[in-house]
Amino acid sequence: MTEAAAHHGDADFIFKLVVIGDLGVGKSALLRRFVDGLYDTTYTATIGVDFGTRSCTLDGKKVKLQIWDTAGSERFRAITSSYYRGAHGVIVVFDVSDRKSFERVRYWLAEAGKSAPVTARRMLVGNKCDLTGEGRSISRDEAFDLADGLGVPLVEASAKSSENVEEAFLSLARAIKASATRAIPAQSFDSYAVGTSSVGSELGAATRIRPRGICLGRGTCLLHALGRTDGGGQPREGCCA
Repeated sequence: MTEAAAHHGDADFIFKLVVIGDLGVGKSALLRRFVDGLYDTTYTATIGVDFGTRSCTLDGKKVKLQIWDTAGSERFRAITSSYYRGAHGVIVVFDVSDRKSFERVRYWLAEAGKSAPVTARRMLVGNKCDLTGEGRSISRDEAFDLADGLGVPLVEASAKSSENVEEAFLSLARAIKASATRAIPAQSFDSYAVGTSSVGSELGAATRIRPRGICLGRGTCLLHALGRTDGGGQPREGCCA
C-alpha cells in the first residue's frame, strides 16, 4: 500500500473532481446517476455545493472519486469558487437543448482557470444526449468542433438514460491517474505531483464519446487510447477496432 493510501483508508488514489456549468444543465443529475445510479425527475437547484463519492478500480488500483457539484447561480459564485482548490479534474456541463449554456462553456473554463490548479484535467459534458431532432439546440458536430478548438475532450451523456455517464467520469479519472502514476510520488497525497510529468494528454481534443458507443473519432478507440489493451497493443476483445 502506498503512503497516500495509508492516510486515506484503502484507496491508492483519491481524486477531487469539480462539476460546473449553468443553472439547470443537469450537474446534480449526472452526479446522482454516477454515484447512486438514480435519476430524479424533479428539479431542485443546488444551494452552494453538493458532494458525492464513489470508489472504483482502475488498472488494478483502488481509486476514490470525491465529486463536488457546484451551484450554477451567480449568487453562489463567491462560495463555489473556493471548491476549485486542489481539484484534479474539472467537468464543465452544458445542456444540448440550451444554446446559452453551450455558449457559456468558455466562461466556465475561464472561471476554473482562475482558481483550479493548472494541472487539473478539463472535460466537457453535453448532457441530455437522449434528445433528438428538434429537441436539440446544438448539433453533435458543433459541440465537438468547439471541444476540438478548445483542446478539451467532450463526452455526450444523458443523466436520464444513464448513457455514457460512467464513461465521462471514469475516462477523466483514468487520465488523471495516468498523470499521477507517471509523476514522482511525493511524501503525502495532498502534495502528490498529479499532472506534472511532461507526457501527452491521455484524453486529447479529438476524444469523442458518442451515444451508443465509445469509439473515438479519427479511427481511434477510447479503450486503446487509454491503455486498455490485451497486452499486445491491440484493443481488448469487444472493443471497436
